[in-house]
Amino acid sequence: MTDPKWRGGFSLGLDLGLARTGLALSKGFTIRPLTVLELRGQKLEVKILSIAEHEEVDEFIIGLPKSSDGKETPQSNKVRSVAGRLAVQAAERGLSKSSRQGKIDAYAAVMVLERYFSTSGRDTELVLPKSSELQGKLRKGPPKDLDFYSDED
Repeated sequence: MTDPKWRGGFSLGLDLGLARTGLALSKGFTIRPLTVLELRGQKLEVKILSIAEHEEVDEFIIGLPKSSDGKETPQSNKVRSVAGRLAVQAAERGLSKSSRQGKIDAYAAVMVLERYFSTSGRDTELVLPKSSELQGKLRKGPPKDLDFYSDED
């Protein structure tokens, strides 16, 4: 029996690239490509957060680039930074060259989610921002929605 207060369980998979970011959405084990963003920096993060809010996303699952021998790459640090900022912003809020290349990026994000779910999250790590102040905000989480968490009908 499902909890009547349960709203979703959506995950947003991100494949952060230098020029494009692929996004995929999942609910449980159903995964679909969502879109590709050709933005960078703050504009990219704002758009991702907007999409996450619109799709009622509960979590971000972000691919961490590694070299073929399993070591982190220079892009890994950039991805970690974006992941930390997205986590904090989501907590504070309460929450292509060609179309062919765009589809490839969106499917790469699908693969990130599929890999995550197929391994039950094994070998994943929670990325926290370096700032202890931001870590505190993340741990505090979003403000509680009184209507949602209330025991009343």
